Amino acid sequence: MRSSKSAPAAKAPAPLLTGAAKLAEVKRLLEKLTLDLQKICMLPHREQDVEVDVDSTRLTETERDAALERLKLYGRDPVDAEPIFTQEGIETLTRHAFNSPSFTTSRNALRCLANALLLRASSRAIFVDLHYEMKLCQRLKNDNCEDEFLVSRIIFLTTYGGNMDLENLIDNHNLAENICQNIARHAKQYDEVQKIEKKESDRSSASSMSTKDKDKKEKKEKKAKEKEMKKNAKHPESTEPDPMEDMSLAETLKLLFN
Repeated sequence: MRSSKSAPAAKAPAPLLTGAAKLAEVKRLLEKLTLDLQKICMLPHREQDVEVDVDSTRLTETERDAALERLKLYGRDPVDAEPIFTQEGIETLTRHAFNSPSFTTSRNALRCLANALLLRASSRAIFVDLHYEMKLCQRLKNDNCEDEFLVSRIIFLTTYGGNMDLENLIDNHNLAENICQNIARHAKQYDEVQKIEKKESDRSSASSMSTKDKDKKEKKEKKAKEKEMKKNAKHPESTEPDPMEDMSLAETLKLLFN
């Protein structure tokens, strides 16, 4: 009998660099991500007069996401990560965050960007001056709790030290409507969780019923469950709370009192 080869062990991530080596690596990663944008002709703020061999600088999606993930780790400590907080660094992250066709890449860049704005107040004005107000507010319509968390945090941070014009976001980019829709979504999800918990509680107390009543109730619940499963096949019931749901709601509620 031929023995099967075991799958190769996952490659451990390289240890994070420090000092001058970290600074050089952060600079290298940002240069790669900046040159990568030259391939896309329809992005805003593109340097039209820069000649570059785009075929040699274009990253694959995997390489791009890996670079952003690495940059996120380095950006958690602003020491020796200065290139992230520069005009070029913030612009590169912003363009990947709001212009990438890949939601994975976009969210990786959003994480880097939100962290940069949190750690370095001076970077907030740089972001505001790029005028991504429309795309920022549009992203709140995605019905995605991570997008809601990251974008709401960016809006909140840029109103402190970044001079973000909230009235403009409300009057011209539907910020208030988007916030209300997200809060309504959270309320609906909370209501659904409560209903599921009530069903489970009812099932646990069903043992005290008579056999006849129990059979009737089980048949009724089975039909209702089958109907609900067909309707929500892609969203199975779960009473386990998603931590990101609470975190995104908290960031949204901050905007109400901003």
